[in-house]
Amino acid sequence: MVGTVLRFFSAPHKREEVIQTLHSLVGHTRAMSGCLGCWASIDLENTNAFVYAEQWASQADLNRHMQSQEFKKILGLMEMSEHEPLIRFATIPETHGMELIEQVRRER
Repeated sequence: MVGTVLRFFSAPHKREEVIQTLHSLVGHTRAMSGCLGCWASIDLENTNAFVYAEQWASQADLNRHMQSQEFKKILGLMEMSEHEPLIRFATIPETHGMELIEQVRRER
């Protein structure tokens, strides 16, 4: 699994346009082959700061996405950012759910 996280900052007068772009982007990205999840959120302390995250089944799926029209929208959001955007890609070798919480809490 591969994860992507982007943090960027919109100009106050562009905030609604950014929200509309993210809404469209999330919907289209979730429908893409290999997409395991896609989310967008607004920072509670700075309502002009956004976080956009994706999870992909494989590096090949992410690579295909980075060549898509949808990814051009992500690049556009990065270019519009009022401050230096931060983007990170992470390879995730394994994931856990509630069983990990239960295991750790039992070990106390």
